Amino acid sequence: MIRLICFANTAFNGGSKEFLINDPDLTITGDDFLFASVIVIEGSWTLYDAVGFGGNAVTVSRTSGPESDGVYRDYADWSGAAAFHVKSIQRS
Repeated sequence: MIRLICFANTAFNGGSKEFLINDPDLTITGDDFLFASVIVIEGSWTLYDAVGFGGNAVTVSRTSGPESDGVYRDYADWSGAAAFHVKSIQRS
């Protein structure tokens, strides 16, 4: 099963959200949030800071990250400068 878990804080702390499917507008359900670490259980995902799969994007995958294992302990692991506000998400 394709799955992604995002955490509000670095090192997999704070609140978390789990994603299984594409969602063009996470703001409708209140699932949009700032995340600072992520674990990709399966697949490849692109996270966007705008609804409708637009704006700036971060792509994470099960075979990427510092150890090539889908584990991103903080935003530096996906070459980010800060936590990322996700408003839409798409499996790649």
